[in-house]
Amino acid sequence: MDRSIAKSSSSRFGELLSPHSWAVIRVLVASVLWGISGTAAQELFVRFKMDPMWLLWCRMLAGGLVLVAALILRGNLPRLKILLLSKRDVWRMVIYAIFGLGLVQMTYLLGISDGNAVAATVLQFLAPIILSFYLAIKMAKVPHIGEVAALVLAVGGTVLLLSNGKLGTLVVPLSAVGWGLGSALASAFNTYFPMSLVRSYGPILVVATASVFDGAILGPFEITKSLPPMNQFAVLLLIFIVVFGTALPWALFLSSLPHLAPVEAIVILGAEPISSAVVGVSLLNAPFGPLGLLGGLATILAVVQLTRSKDQDQVKPLF
Repeated sequence: MDRSIAKSSSSRFGELLSPHSWAVIRVLVASVLWGISGTAAQELFVRFKMDPMWLLWCRMLAGGLVLVAALILRGNLPRLKILLLSKRDVWRMVIYAIFGLGLVQMTYLLGISDGNAVAATVLQFLAPIILSFYLAIKMAKVPHIGEVAALVLAVGGTVLLLSNGKLGTLVVPLSAVGWGLGSALASAFNTYFPMSLVRSYGPILVVATASVFDGAILGPFEITKSLPPMNQFAVLLLIFIVVFGTALPWALFLSSLPHLAPVEAIVILGAEPISSAVVGVSLLNAPFGPLGLLGGLATILAVVQLTRSKDQDQVKPLF
């Protein structure tokens, strides 16, 4: 009797934690960690006057090396060698590293440095809308009414967020808005360009290698910079950003993509700007009131709705 009960409980537990369920949990955790890491970076910039480009170098190099080490330990060294010995793929990787992953992270961190993590994260979340309309133009398709409505809602929500409900004014500097929009553009490219590399080598290997490339490129410019005075709290923030804000969430997110449809991933990724807003407003006194936060939520909902309307195959994974 006890064995049958235990077997039944084990079966229900296995059903609950199916590969799809685990994928949802991993992406949710990754999204929250990314959101919190943005506020951690803001604290380093504001309180400790850390150079955003130095943090970018440290984040990309250290986070990438952690991922590469983990991949090698899991037996992926042969695939890494194949990638590095292919001149064509190496050049594609360099382009992706500079204009995709690296540019996304650079504009995002500069947006936080000039403004705050909440605005930078919400602006970056506009990437699916930008990519959607780029593909519509490329394929010479007229956007349907749902796409136009999502675009209007996203733009309106973003304006409401950045003005905190007071139209004609900005609660974040214009430069931060520019960096945030640049991050969204780079993020759209970051999603679209490396597809062939991802299919050949897997998403984690591609991102890990690109991160190390970025770190190697930035190294000569950043390694000689002197750091501002840092206490133990600043060091802990830096470690958190590298491990729990870069390497771990990338591994969690990318390992989940084969089990998720695009709409599911975008919906769950909405937790990133939400967690950033919660931490930013409650702990870092981000200058957003109810109307501003309502605008940010409208932007997130617009992106989710657009993704749902574009997702014709609900069971097809991202990669």
